[in-house]
Amino acid sequence: MYGLVNTPDVRAFFLMDPATNDLLSEWEEQYPGLRQQLADLVALAEMPCAYCGSPDTAVLVVGITGRTMCLAGFSSRVKLVANRDEPGERWCRSCSRAF
Repeated sequence: MYGLVNTPDVRAFFLMDPATNDLLSEWEEQYPGLRQQLADLVALAEMPCAYCGSPDTAVLVVGITGRTMCLAGFSSRVKLVANRDEPGERWCRSCSRAF
């Protein structure tokens, strides 16, 4: 994993960590818009769990590609799944349930 983002303000995190910022800039050359997509996904994950109320949640991203692996590597607020039939757009890391 690369530098994990555990703060709501992704841009501030990258400004504070030059090594992570440099790595993200390299990946953004291959995947344009990666930084903004990461910021958007982290903002979406701010909703607490509907079952247990835990703030430790992630956005479910279906499909494992280079871009999605990059997103998951930069943020613990992104959970990758290969395919999915169950409803829900977010994942609770505390109770391991989709909501």
